[in-house]
Amino acid sequence: MRRVLIDYARKRNAQKRGAGIRITLKTGMDLAENRSPDTLTLDEALTKLAAFDERKSWAIELKYFGGMTTEEIGAVLGISVATVGRELRVGQAWLRRELLRASQ
Repeated sequence: MRRVLIDYARKRNAQKRGAGIRITLKTGMDLAENRSPDTLTLDEALTKLAAFDERKSWAIELKYFGGMTTEEIGAVLGISVATVGRELRVGQAWLRRELLRASQ
């Protein structure tokens, strides 16, 4: 799903000269000062997170792009539900900081 959104955003940007789409992560997570991040910016941030900590990146992708529950993510990654929760919280905080940095 992430690849589909990224490809769509790239095509749309090419057609409308940077009029990119916006997506919303359904968590109540306040990303980049109450604005949804640009899809391409979010992709870059997730790629950076994967370079820093691949498991956190996978957990976030499975949650928000795959729509999986924490129990399902734990089963896929082979970690406990509590660890999934920690990975998601830390990963979200890292992304929030990265997206704020990118918006300045």
